[in-house]
Amino acid sequence: MIKKKVSVVCSDQFGAERIIRFFYFSKFVWDYNEIKICNEIDMNFSKTILVDRKSIENLKISDDHRDLKFIICLWNGFFDYQNVEVRAFLNKLKNLKINYKCFLPVLLDEHRKLDDIIYPEKIIVNNDIKFISNKKYQLMFNYPNLFYFLRFYKNPKVFFKNLLESKIVFVGGGILNEKSVSKFLDSNIEDNAKKIIKEFYNFSQSNRIKNIFIYLKNLIESELFLSLSTTRRFYLLHRMFRHVLFSSMIKFKNFQFYLREYKIGLVRSSLYKNNYYLDLGSSAGFGIYDRSLQLFKHYKNKNINIEFFSKDLDFEKSLRKLESIINKLENTSNKNISVNNLIKLLKI
Repeated sequence: MIKKKVSVVCSDQFGAERIIRFFYFSKFVWDYNEIKICNEIDMNFSKTILVDRKSIENLKISDDHRDLKFIICLWNGFFDYQNVEVRAFLNKLKNLKINYKCFLPVLLDEHRKLDDIIYPEKIIVNNDIKFISNKKYQLMFNYPNLFYFLRFYKNPKVFFKNLLESKIVFVGGGILNEKSVSKFLDSNIEDNAKKIIKEFYNFSQSNRIKNIFIYLKNLIESELFLSLSTTRRFYLLHRMFRHVLFSSMIKFKNFQFYLREYKIGLVRSSLYKNNYYLDLGSSAGFGIYDRSLQLFKHYKNKNINIEFFSKDLDFEKSLRKLESIINKLENTSNKNISVNNLIKLLKI
C-alpha cells in the first residue's frame, strides 16, 4: 500500500494550539497516512504541502515550487479567503503557475461554487496515521489526559472545579462586553457591521429581553443589515444570538461560560466527563471546525448541539428558535435546577 504523505507548514511561533489543530483534522477529516509538521517547506518529504493561514506571512514561494501542490488552510472560512494578505498570496501562486487549493472547514452553500476551494464532507476516523513532529505535540494529542493532568497546577481551581462538578460548559466567544465590542470596532470589517454590533450591544444593556427580540426582528429586515454580504449577516447574527443565549444562561447555577481556556485542556482532553459541552456551530459557516472535532474525540456522548441556523438561511426561523429557548429559560424561576433539567430547556 502506498502511503499518502503530507508536509504541514505551521510555525512554532504561532503556538501549540494551531499545530494541534492539524492533528485533529488529520485524524478525523483527511486521509493522509504520514503527517510531518515543519516550520518551512519540506520538498523532500512530500509534494503536497498544507499551509496554516498565519504561516503564509513568512513563506517564501518561487519557481522551485512548481511541482508541488499547496493546500492553504483557512480556518475562518470565507473571511480568510477574502483577506487581503491571503488574496495576495494566492495571486502569487497563480502567477507562478503553482497548483493550489484552499481548504475551508466551514462555509455557506454559495461558496461551494468557487473552483479553488475544498471542504470537509463528513467526520471519519483515520486509524492508519503517523505524526512526525515535536514529541510535545504528539503527547498533547495522543495522551491528552496525561498531558493536562500534569499541568493541573497551571489553574488548580478551575481544574478541580471541572473534575469534580457537573455543569453545562461552553468555551469560546459569546457574551459581548465593552472590551470585545471595542476590539470589534477597531477591526477592519465593514462600517455597517460595526454599527450593527455597537447599536445592538448598547440596546441590549438597557432593555428587557422582550424588547431585544423586537429589535432583532426589525434588524434582519433593515436596509443596513441587508446591505451586508450573506456571510457577514450570518456571522453577526451568530454573535448576537450567543450574547442573548449566554446572558440568560449565566443566571443558572449549572452553566459555566469560559471565553477561552488553554491551560487545563477543558475541551482538549477527556478528563472532565462529569460536564456536558455546548456546541452552537461556527459563526463562519456550516461544516466541521476544530471545536466540533475536539468534542467528537473527547466528549462524543456529552455534547449538546443547538442548531439555530439552517442552510437555507431563514433568519426569521432562526430567531423563533432562539426565542423559544430564551422564553423557557427566562420563565424558569429556579436557577438552581439540575443539569439534566437545564438540558431539557435547551431543546428546540
